[in-house]
Amino acid sequence: MATTFDTGLVWEETRRGLLAFVQRRVATPQDAEDLVQDVLIRMHANLSRLRDTDRVMAWAYGIARNAITDYYRSRANASGAMAQLEDENSGRVSGPTAVEDDQEGELAACMRPYVSRLPDPYREALRLVELEGMTQVDAARRVGISGSGMKSRVQRGRGMVRAMLSECCDVELAPAGGIAGYEARDPRESCDC
Repeated sequence: MATTFDTGLVWEETRRGLLAFVQRRVATPQDAEDLVQDVLIRMHANLSRLRDTDRVMAWAYGIARNAITDYYRSRANASGAMAQLEDENSGRVSGPTAVEDDQEGELAACMRPYVSRLPDPYREALRLVELEGMTQVDAARRVGISGSGMKSRVQRGRGMVRAMLSECCDVELAPAGGIAGYEARDPRESCDC
């Protein structure tokens, strides 16, 4: 006996899951809706390329992460903040490869929610240094602490963000120190990557 399959129901369930995922990562509900529509269009256009049908949801969430990255990159071109965050997070002197840049861009797009969860002195330190692109010396002057105090706050804040990120994602580092790849442990869980 054949099982009937309601593709409309599957698309709607996928849309709802993706919408919840995207809404946690972007500023407005309208932007989230637009991004989800873009993700669904990309999925539909590339269904024939899907190799492993057992991982269709992981594939869908990967497309969503890429769409979110594109969203923040387009906004960063206007403000420059995300580009600075990507450079600071990479810690590399040489230019990234296209794959590393893509992976780091995706992770950079999800750093803001992690930074916002930090205790105040660390949140402020990372906001000034990582997101606004200030030097640690200038950030220290702004908040009225020593340069070594700011350096300590930035390092501790980065460690806290790294710990939060590693709770929900497996991150593979490249030999040169960049990011070779990452995968959410469970894309349906509340995770910002």
